[in-house]
Amino acid sequence: MKWQWCTVRLQWQSYDEETEQWYDDNPPLPDWFIKAQGVITVAQFITIWQQASNLNEVKKELYWLSIEEIEEWSQFVREELERLSIQSLQDLELIRESLLSVEEVERLVTAGLLNKEEYYEIPSDVYDPAKALLEAQSKREKEDRPHVQTMEVGGRYRFRAKH
Repeated sequence: MKWQWCTVRLQWQSYDEETEQWYDDNPPLPDWFIKAQGVITVAQFITIWQQASNLNEVKKELYWLSIEEIEEWSQFVREELERLSIQSLQDLELIRESLLSVEEVERLVTAGLLNKEEYYEIPSDVYDPAKALLEAQSKREKEDRPHVQTMEVGGRYRFRAKH
């Protein structure tokens, strides 16, 4: 049987030779998982996580778990490593594959099947109060930056902000 990983759907697929099509279908569970009696050990999870370059690769290895379950596992492991004062897992992101290429979108816009939204740009000669405020704040000297002072009064904290 032929298997392929669909990067868009984050799903394994098998090839049906009769219909000559790919269908969502998971391969058999990995041997290490069966030998561990259906348990993912923390060591195995760390190995898979640390060898991956993104969350998609972790999902490919642990295909029977949802992305949410994988993220819960990573959080559990992070907390355990922190408790043991060991460096945490590397940060991995989920990479979403685009269903349409830029060329396909442009072709559909040209054919009139999609409309490209035009965004209003403020001309540079029009006064923008938010932009002016941000520019003024960035020009302030460091000692003029706002800060917060705290002081304890009768067992309670009071906060005073200076601008």
